[in-house]
Amino acid sequence: MAMRWRRALARLRTVAWWTRHDEQTTGAGETADHETAELTSSFWRVYDQRMATVKFSDVARRFPALIGQAVRLGWQANKRDTAATIILNLASGVFGGYALFATTGVLEALFAAGPTPQRVRAALPSLILVAISTAVRSGVQTAAGWAQSRLEPAVDQITEDGLYFSDYVAFCEDAQSRISPPSTVAAPADFGRITASGVTFSYPGAEEPTLHEVSVEIGRGEVVALVGENGSGKTTLAKILAGLYRPQAGTVCWDDVSIADVAGEPLREQIAVIAQDHGNWPLSVRDNIVMGRPFDEALLESAAVSSGADTVIAELDRGYDTLLARQFKDGAELSGGQWQRIAAARGFYRTAPLLIMDEPTAALDARAEYALFSSLRTLARDRTVLIITHRLASVRHADRIYVLAHGKVAESGTHAELMALGGQYAELYTIQASQYDPVA
Repeated sequence: MAMRWRRALARLRTVAWWTRHDEQTTGAGETADHETAELTSSFWRVYDQRMATVKFSDVARRFPALIGQAVRLGWQANKRDTAATIILNLASGVFGGYALFATTGVLEALFAAGPTPQRVRAALPSLILVAISTAVRSGVQTAAGWAQSRLEPAVDQITEDGLYFSDYVAFCEDAQSRISPPSTVAAPADFGRITASGVTFSYPGAEEPTLHEVSVEIGRGEVVALVGENGSGKTTLAKILAGLYRPQAGTVCWDDVSIADVAGEPLREQIAVIAQDHGNWPLSVRDNIVMGRPFDEALLESAAVSSGADTVIAELDRGYDTLLARQFKDGAELSGGQWQRIAAARGFYRTAPLLIMDEPTAALDARAEYALFSSLRTLARDRTVLIITHRLASVRHADRIYVLAHGKVAESGTHAELMALGGQYAELYTIQASQYDPVA
């Protein structure tokens, strides 16, 4: 049973690693399928590598803790059976040891002086005592086995529920090590400039860093774009700038405040995110947009108009009160593009100084995409906008464009400067532009 759950936990840990690894290998326009990860050879290579690293010293080091955890687990399952199992097994060991010791002494005395009839008769009381000790040991061992057989199903059930308790403890220790240190400075309420200097970041188990000595700068009120091919590190860099990930090297500062010294929750209050894989909540339209923030009617209307969600809401029978799930009475089912407008409105409603938009128009039609990006300049008057996108036509008017390649900043500048440079950005932009026939 224990070995089965060790293997199960090893597989779970591999799945967790695979989930983190998908950030590097899955493009911004793709969705990782974690449910089918076990069908890939890469998954099992990672699993085999993990099992191959387990040594006898690892098992021996953890054995005392495992014994203590097993006793506590059994005590939790059934105190009486646990006590009986321990006491009876100890008694069985005592009687077994005594019987073995006495047998060895009698046989040694007989063989040393010779087994004469007189010596054999003299040794009979000792032999009878050995037989009694052996019988008692057998009886006690049988009782211990009976108590243990009663205890095992309950322990197995708890073990199955906890997916092997020692690994649970290891996970807790790992989680403890990931807790951010206490903040030493207050989170900035605003900023004039965000700078990242020499940022390096690697996902657990990765052979190469996802980001390597990346330096970028974002000014207040600017529209800045991160572009590049799949797996270049765009989304990872955005999460680091937002304080969601902590780099292994380098610094990220909001003005002169390093976000490494700021508590995560207050910092995240200053950030709004429009994610490509946004949440579709079976709530009303109003609740989907407001989502836990203080309600403001004027702000709600403004966010809906800026995102283009107002046209979607206008077509719903109950407007903002419409439940977005067919399971409910009078509920509505939105298309992917309509959901993306609601998600964009949610990001606009959050009046944070930094707005991160990760492929915000992936599911929008051309008209809706144009309307959304046309509103960015208005939004950027009061906040900073960071866009991650593959659609380069959408970032032509950005104040600054960073082109990422293989975890590094390959190029940076305005659209005109990058086109004149004739590098990767110009190549990608030309490829996309060539898909459109010139209008006569």
